[in-house]
Amino acid sequence: MVDKKALRSRVKEESEKIFPELKKLKDIIGENPELGSEEEKASQLLVDSLRNHGFEVEYPFHEMHTAFKAVYKGSKPGPVIAILAEYDALPVRRSQLADDPGQIQQVMPAKLQP
Repeated sequence: MVDKKALRSRVKEESEKIFPELKKLKDIIGENPELGSEEEKASQLLVDSLRNHGFEVEYPFHEMHTAFKAVYKGSKPGPVIAILAEYDALPVRRSQLADDPGQIQQVMPAKLQP
């Protein structure tokens, strides 16, 4: 049986170690928004980081050129953790600035609403 409190503590410790790198990745992706299925720079950045941390990465994955699957196999039995992330940007339509109201004027990172 897994000691959930110890596992939580370990995950927190490991997360704190790589927090500066994760923040840098987040900032780069946020400052360089890419629309869905066009996240070439972001996906390559994430793949490179995962490979640097010892993950086996399948890229591209599932016939999507920006998708990837990363697996890290530990030396001992333990829990399996899966993470699914969406990091594409959303088009912002600014009809007041465009001759064609449907024309995309700007691409911005998606933000969660409260």
